[in-house]
Amino acid sequence: MTTIGEALTHALQCLGSGDLETAETVCRQVLQIDPSQPDALHCLGIIALQVGRPDIAVEHIQRSLAIVPANAAAHCNLGLAHQALGRLDEATACFQQSLRLQPDAAQTHNSLGIVYGVQGRLDDALASYEQALRLDPNFADAHNNLAFALLVQGKPQESEKHCRLAIAIKPAYVEAWDNLGNAQREQGKLDDAVRSYREALRLRPSFAQTHNNLGGTLLLQGKLAEAVASYRHALDYQPLYVEAHANLAGALQSQGKLAEAEMHFRQALALRPDFEDAHHNLAAVLTDQGKAIELMASLEQPLALRPTDRLRVASATVLPAVYESVTDVERWRTRLIQGLRQLHERGVTVDVSSETATPLFYLAYQGANDRDIQRDVARLYRAPQPTVHMGNKPGQQKIRIGLLSSFFRKHTIGHWTRGIVAQLARDDFTVVVLSVGRHEDKVADFFKQQADQYMLVPKELPAARDLIGNQNLDVLLYADIGMEPVTYTLAMSRLAAVQCVTLGHPDTTGIDTIDYYISAEALETEQSEQYYTETLIRLPSMPVYYYPTARQQTRPQRSQFGLGETDHVYACLQTLYKLHPDFDEILGAILRGDPRGVLVLSQGAIPHLEHLLRKRFATTLTDVLDRIRFQPFLSFDEYLQLLAVADVQLDPIPFGGGNTSYDGLTLGTPIVTLPSKMLRGRITYALYKQMHMLDCVAGSREEYVKLALRLGMDRDFRQAMHEKILARNDALFENSAGIRDLEKFLRTAVHAGTGGHRVSG
Repeated sequence: MTTIGEALTHALQCLGSGDLETAETVCRQVLQIDPSQPDALHCLGIIALQVGRPDIAVEHIQRSLAIVPANAAAHCNLGLAHQALGRLDEATACFQQSLRLQPDAAQTHNSLGIVYGVQGRLDDALASYEQALRLDPNFADAHNNLAFALLVQGKPQESEKHCRLAIAIKPAYVEAWDNLGNAQREQGKLDDAVRSYREALRLRPSFAQTHNNLGGTLLLQGKLAEAVASYRHALDYQPLYVEAHANLAGALQSQGKLAEAEMHFRQALALRPDFEDAHHNLAAVLTDQGKAIELMASLEQPLALRPTDRLRVASATVLPAVYESVTDVERWRTRLIQGLRQLHERGVTVDVSSETATPLFYLAYQGANDRDIQRDVARLYRAPQPTVHMGNKPGQQKIRIGLLSSFFRKHTIGHWTRGIVAQLARDDFTVVVLSVGRHEDKVADFFKQQADQYMLVPKELPAARDLIGNQNLDVLLYADIGMEPVTYTLAMSRLAAVQCVTLGHPDTTGIDTIDYYISAEALETEQSEQYYTETLIRLPSMPVYYYPTARQQTRPQRSQFGLGETDHVYACLQTLYKLHPDFDEILGAILRGDPRGVLVLSQGAIPHLEHLLRKRFATTLTDVLDRIRFQPFLSFDEYLQLLAVADVQLDPIPFGGGNTSYDGLTLGTPIVTLPSKMLRGRITYALYKQMHMLDCVAGSREEYVKLALRLGMDRDFRQAMHEKILARNDALFENSAGIRDLEKFLRTAVHAGTGGHRVSG
């Protein structure tokens, strides 16, 4: 007859071999004979733990310990059961009691370290792992866990060492390969990290965590499409992976796939409603799509759950991209002003040491003076002011200038800024290009080739500030501020003795650490100082050295754009948020005045903006709606071809063209413009003035309509303007006057800054 001891030995053998069903059967048979048999109860607890029933495990093991309290292994397993139930304090107490009974149990020290880590007690966790390794130097799990804790403590080199020790002991240790990749990524060893992640995935292709980590590293390498693929793989294997949904959404946002990004942010929030970063990132995606109403609705839940200052600011500063009417513009502006006042009355401020501030990009398109609003927005944020070396003294060395942007690529900012980088006199200047993000195209390559130093600025703000502050810059020139969060936030810290911004985003920043706004005489009026918080610098010439786009060799066919040869084509190929409701009246007057007139707009990459604009036009331009054509998203070559076949280019009011105006004038397409009182509506006028040609510059709204109609309907006049533009447009390109003016100002500003002064505007 089998004894209870023999039966328990058999049960433990079955447990060890994974035959849980037989082990459980034997234990229950033993308990029928002796209901208080402690080893059988303990064994049932272990089985329950292994099949995912920690609640049952607690019940069985506690009964066992009530009979034999001095069982170290049972206390350890009870701790594991409490840990699985999220009862961390109880788990800690169990592991500590187990170690009092058996101090040399390396596995228990390791388990206690894991709980300490979850509790945020990193020093205690490290001590536990180190003790486990003193007891068992070949304990691979303890090496791996210690590596993870060291990484959390910001010690990636030490973390890498223990990952490698774990792998040396257990070469197929997938989690250690994953941790090794994380440690290498933190050290900037991105290629090594990718190799480690790929080894982990070779060993376990379904490891969603590694697919997610690989995606993040590929993103840092600028391999956006590959990063998206990795995040998708993570979700293929783990569809409810919250971080992978959020990371995929962020990558899709960078690709301009805003609707899909919105979907994945919403999925992340459905899984974790209190995921604050996802709420803010969803807000950014909704903002980019012009979905103001949806944005306000999306903020209601997090504000109700946890009304942080960051969320309060986000809610108060919502702005649409496309407005229903002029009254709608005024209503949203009033809401913004009142919201900012309430935030300041409540003493709301947001620390942007590590998190970005949110610029009001769409504010500039309302067409009003934004100085006070931008200042009030900037005052909501608290930015660190690191101690940095403020450059060299004039007369001793060349002026060291850094140019900073997220858009040093094929983008308006890239086109406007690359000439500065190439043409600043190297006898006097050392040019450092600071690119936020890795870019790979011909314009990005130009920056890399022309800069004395080209540096990638990390999007993590503390690291970015450290990198920029260590460049010993005399001048930090922002190509744009207000177009995206990273540079907007960096601008709030003093990282160079002289900090200035130029034309990339034609609106004041409101930021008191930006000393100068560098503009030009033709871009400003006598009253322009009232629009800026910075000291306004009016250079004699525009600070732009512009390289022309390729001219069309042959005239394209209108038919490829669905246009007839007898149509009078009025093109306004601007981003749709430039089309202010006040401009609708002008567009309507042109189309009503020319029965053969067709207005061509660019659909762009954001379908929702077209939807909003069509909805408005259905009210404001009902009678001419059938002659408004939205072209689908165009390649750059197609865009140039469409500009070439247009009869007239319409400069929108009050925010006019920039790059589009250069392109149109390159091709000889006449542009009708009405310069506004602010920089954002005066660029086309400034280009015409540089060409000494004001024939297409209107002095009033009525004259704008008349000029547009004459160009559209009078072929001889249009041809004369076309030829005149082509004869004079060389003045716009590769013109060094603006660069020489910029150099002169920079020398003066650096000299004044050294003495603690500022150049007057």
